[in-house]
Amino acid sequence: MEKIGHIQLLITGGPGSGATTIGLILSQKLSVPQIDSDDYFHKPTDPPFQEQYSPDERRRLLQDALAKSQSWILSGSISAWGIDEINFSHAVLLNIGKYERLKRLKVRESERFASRIETGGDMFEEHTSFIDWASHYEAGDREGRSLPIERKFISKHSKSLLEINEVFPLEKLEELITISIEIRRITVLLTTGDNYPHEG
Repeated sequence: MEKIGHIQLLITGGPGSGATTIGLILSQKLSVPQIDSDDYFHKPTDPPFQEQYSPDERRRLLQDALAKSQSWILSGSISAWGIDEINFSHAVLLNIGKYERLKRLKVRESERFASRIETGGDMFEEHTSFIDWASHYEAGDREGRSLPIERKFISKHSKSLLEINEVFPLEKLEELITISIEIRRITVLLTTGDNYPHEG
């Protein structure tokens, strides 16, 4: 793909939607850094997910990471973080449905933690609670990130949205997103004469 100019791409969706995975693939394809929101939500602990960064800490850490490059891909969700200073040249919302998300999520967690999330394991209760919380993403009737909050956040912070409502192989998903980026680049070029201004 030809040089795309500066890009600030948000790839988001519910837990298990695959934002981190496709973010990494696009980061390598477009030669821009990937920053994942999960790295700024929980502090590294064992067992994991025991201690969160404070809202101020996570906002500062994320903003510092993004400031290191004019172009980046942010994967994950920051819609409930209370951030108003970050804007995106593009946003991709992976809305693949609750059934598929939870299926992927259970496989992922099992591969990561094995017997620790099974009955009697030291992470069983936390895992059960997490899956229950994640199941409410589409409805938006629990605290934290949700599909309604995600859409509202994107409408405020990005001029371009590609919402994916089907499950695609990674190769096809990569193609759809890169085509969307290129269409947006050409549109900006034709209307402003600028090969992708920084919109953040």
